[in-house]
Amino acid sequence: MALVWLPIDDRLLDAALGFAAASWERDELNASWAATGWDVPASGSVADDLFDDLEQRQWAGDRPVDIGLSTDGTSMVAVTIEFATFLDPDEDDDGEPPVAPDKLELGWSGLPNGTRADFDGVWQAAVDTVAKRLGTPAAVGMHYEHWNHAIWRAGDALIALVQGEHIDTYGLWDQAALWIVPHPAAAPVLTGRELYAVMWGPVTQPG
Repeated sequence: MALVWLPIDDRLLDAALGFAAASWERDELNASWAATGWDVPASGSVADDLFDDLEQRQWAGDRPVDIGLSTDGTSMVAVTIEFATFLDPDEDDDGEPPVAPDKLELGWSGLPNGTRADFDGVWQAAVDTVAKRLGTPAAVGMHYEHWNHAIWRAGDALIALVQGEHIDTYGLWDQAALWIVPHPAAAPVLTGRELYAVMWGPVTQPG
């Protein structure tokens, strides 16, 4: 598949907004996580998985939820919820498998000959969905040659729909994801490469 996607819905958006407003401190993280309705790991503790075992990938049903940690591993600095994976046919490596066939088993849609325009269309549909709830984005633009972003404020956090590198493939593929990033309400919303630095700044990601 050149493109697979699972549209953002109200349930995911409700959970993301709730989690953006909740505490990410270790002693309160399990309660904050449970309130979202996302999957509780087999260990019973997201906090223990994350801070003791560095298990940064969790799940919200059929969606992966990746947690960015500070470089010293002591605090959360971002949450990434993927909603599309794209492999540009012009950059396809014959030695690589199709894009994320495992996601099709989880109910994602696939477009074998999907183009970047299709990928952009999935991103725009997500923007339209979020805008119905949160209004006009605080910022919309591009932060790379062909990657789009839209950003909304949510108290002392940003909710952003961002195209960028696919975490698992170190940039061989692209992804579109909903990001939750702490950001003071009084601070300006960053765009362009400054946004990119905020998203990926002092973060370690799974992969």
